[in-house]
Amino acid sequence: MADKKLSLPGAPPKTEIATKPSSAKRAAIYTRVSCSDQHPETQLYDLRELAKQRRYEILHEYTDTISGSKSKRPGLDQLLADARRHRFDIVLVAAFDRVARSVRHFLEVLDELNHMGIEFVSFRENIDTGGPLGRAVDEESPFGGAPDRACAAKH
Repeated sequence: MADKKLSLPGAPPKTEIATKPSSAKRAAIYTRVSCSDQHPETQLYDLRELAKQRRYEILHEYTDTISGSKSKRPGLDQLLADARRHRFDIVLVAAFDRVARSVRHFLEVLDELNHMGIEFVSFRENIDTGGPLGRAVDEESPFGGAPDRACAAKH
């Protein structure tokens, strides 16, 4: 960009350097574990590495320790509230089943993010809605549920 000369009558000219806005996408990370004896660190490590590789700026990390069958979760609810305020450009998750257990709930979340212009990346499934193939999310269930069922059986 060209420098812009600024001056007042009788004052020496000043040069204002135009700065480019940051090209890094502002990212939010969402992790979920099903019970307190599980830990989100593995998910966080993978997602932080992904953000680093893609040069995303991580603005916030949201974590829930709750069953994926629950549609109301404090971390996910806060992520969506912040998304409505356009606080980030992209959401990173370890896997589809970390967001929701049902296809319906997952697609509702994905649709809401899409309508706000927020991209969605799933590490395990290698899905990026910002890419050319990312918009074609199939409605077949991508959810395994084994960790949630194991946790539920213990409690």
